[in-house]
Amino acid sequence: MVDVTQIVLIIDIITMLIVIILSAAYIIPIIFIRRFQTTYNILTGNICLTILIASVFWITFNTLTVYNASAMKQSIIACYMTAYFPAYVNCSTVYAVVVVTMNRFFAIVYPNKRFFKTQAWCFISLSIQWMVAILAPLPRLIFPLQTCQYKSLTPYWRYVYNILIIVLLPSILNAIFNVLIVKNVRSSTRRIHVDIVDTNGSTNAQQNSARDVHLLKHISFIFIISVIGWAPVYLYEAITANPSAIQWLFIMLQILPSSKILKRKTLKLHMH
Repeated sequence: MVDVTQIVLIIDIITMLIVIILSAAYIIPIIFIRRFQTTYNILTGNICLTILIASVFWITFNTLTVYNASAMKQSIIACYMTAYFPAYVNCSTVYAVVVVTMNRFFAIVYPNKRFFKTQAWCFISLSIQWMVAILAPLPRLIFPLQTCQYKSLTPYWRYVYNILIIVLLPSILNAIFNVLIVKNVRSSTRRIHVDIVDTNGSTNAQQNSARDVHLLKHISFIFIISVIGWAPVYLYEAITANPSAIQWLFIMLQILPSSKILKRKTLKLHMH
């Protein structure tokens, strides 16, 4: 008899291994080739890094839960890690995309502020993203004693909290930045059409706006895939309150958000 869970796990592992290879292939040139160390490449490389880390984690986690489930349930350390790390790796991915949108917002709204185009600001924003990814899942560890040591059911609020920090909050932040960017671009376009004194400056501004909007659309696509991908996973958790009930479905739902890096344009390095 064919084990559906094992088949889905194999597909999941193959997909994530491809994602790991492509992510590493994008990150390595940025590290070692100076001309690729632009703010956009660094931000996109950060997304690749978070996806790489998440893929390694999910391969390990899913394999252990399928082939060594009893040991996972008996280990208190594994219980604590399960309470924290799934939310952490997914937070790091979705907020990495939010940070890219935030950087585009500051670059577009404050085009004359050179600081927002520097690598210093880039790394400051990335530091904020990683701090949020580390701190946001911590409330899941507030009451792990009851679940891990006394083997009681996982509190329902933890499933709701996952949806809040991984789906709702980043969606709201991303939507706010996108709305503000679109509003600013439209007002800037109207000003450019009215002011024809400096033709060259207007042309450059239009080109920059078009490029920024193009990049914004691309990042928005990645974010939508992330949210659409992870939302069913956490909704399934919240509805069933027992992800292992249909284990193959829980694993299969992870494939879409993990494979967003496979979109060709995501791996395009920019020289400026």
